[in-house]
Amino acid sequence: MWEADPVEYVRASVDEYENFSSLTSTPAQRFGTFTMMSVLGLFIVHHLDVKGSIKQFVVQYVLPDFTSQEPYLRSVLTRFKHNFNNHSRAVVLALDDRELPVRVQAVLAITELVVIHDSVRDAVSPQDGKVVQDLLKLSHETDLDILNHSMKTMVDRFQNELLPVASQLTA
Repeated sequence: MWEADPVEYVRASVDEYENFSSLTSTPAQRFGTFTMMSVLGLFIVHHLDVKGSIKQFVVQYVLPDFTSQEPYLRSVLTRFKHNFNNHSRAVVLALDDRELPVRVQAVLAITELVVIHDSVRDAVSPQDGKVVQDLLKLSHETDLDILNHSMKTMVDRFQNELLPVASQLTA
């Protein structure tokens, strides 16, 4: 399209920017937006032009798509490292998603969130046994080395709380 019809190319690319504000776009466009937001997340929340509206963005667009029919949308949403308006609760619920990639991304996100936010650590603490058991199951299913790091982090963060779980696992 670039060479065949440059004017149409410009229209198509400009339309993308004009449609950005409404996110009623296609799942692929939302996936791109969510990916960008998750990568830039910790930097964006401190930017003067954006930090005032990021909570509204999470409430209006991120949380509703945790129930999307598109598993790749649910997966990318777990990568947000913010703890706004029950986002971390939605990530914990994603551990029970029917899709394996979503569950893996959820456990990786929980690992990071408990390190970054004490409030998430406190919220996950009552469910730490389930999180670790889900992590063990995913490790067995996928044999991903990165899950070993997640396990180490979870054990380091929840040593005392995991003693009863450890005794169950060794019994």
